[in-house]
Amino acid sequence: MKQTVRKITTARGIIWHEGKLLLVSHNKNTWYAPGGWLDDFETLDSTCKRELYEELGVEVVVGNLVNVAQYIETAQVNSYGEDINKIEHYFACTLKSMPQIEGEDNLWVDSDNGLVKFAKWFSMEELTGGQYKIGPKWLIESEVPDGKIFVGLSE
Repeated sequence: MKQTVRKITTARGIIWHEGKLLLVSHNKNTWYAPGGWLDDFETLDSTCKRELYEELGVEVVVGNLVNVAQYIETAQVNSYGEDINKIEHYFACTLKSMPQIEGEDNLWVDSDNGLVKFAKWFSMEELTGGQYKIGPKWLIESEVPDGKIFVGLSE
């Protein structure tokens, strides 16, 4: 019997402001770039805009594609209860207005009833200091990837 694997395409925003990176979390254990699933007949850049508005209440200008990564998650490690083959597209984004974020204790009301509950601006020291679990790992390596788009399996 062939195993069913759900295929998901996502768009995520990488937002740097004054030397800090904006990340979100659903549990304060793992922090990641805001974004989400592509809807039917939606483009990647419109997905990125919509998801950042839903998750953070901010409008953004979507810039260059900076990373494409594939994640294969089993039902045992994700919150969806099914095996997933996820292709994530990361875009450099610029805020049109500054969100009201005051540390990681801010409780968010994700407007599409999604998983995001917390948001935090991370300094480079916090990203690389080891006290937070940041995903994917390339986010902690530099503010902007070296100009090459990574394509492949990622952690």
